[in-house]
Amino acid sequence: MSRVRPLALQLKPVSGQSFASYVEQLSAWHDVPLLVMLLYLGLVEEERYEKLNGYGVFLSPTKLKAFCIATSLTEEAVKEMLLSKYQGIALDLTGMDLESGEGIHSMAAKQWIYLSGSHVCPHCLAEDRGAWQIAWKLPWSIVCVRHGCYLV
Repeated sequence: MSRVRPLALQLKPVSGQSFASYVEQLSAWHDVPLLVMLLYLGLVEEERYEKLNGYGVFLSPTKLKAFCIATSLTEEAVKEMLLSKYQGIALDLTGMDLESGEGIHSMAAKQWIYLSGSHVCPHCLAEDRGAWQIAWKLPWSIVCVRHGCYLV
């Protein structure tokens, strides 16, 4: 991994925002394709960009550190955006090879999380500059407590 430097434009995450949503907003904020942002942040290597394991679930210590340098966020703030914050509640990462990310998709079938897709509150999206909430990745999240409406 090349040496990561802080991004020129810093973006504060919305409270409760998911990791994938934040990275996508960084990409849009800097007006670069998502793959370019993923490469810059050290989340993928150029030769393996088609295989992005564990995206939004966890970050290895090395990738976490690089991400924090690039975004000027604390490790705690980044960990709050990852699905691994629900370890022991909605998912069990015990025995997983977290460094390689192998088995993520088979793990998702047995866990209480959505790896792809989620519920959404259109009112929250409109108010929070399109930020998707991490809680929407939980299958039992069906109501927005902020707006008192069903998630779609």
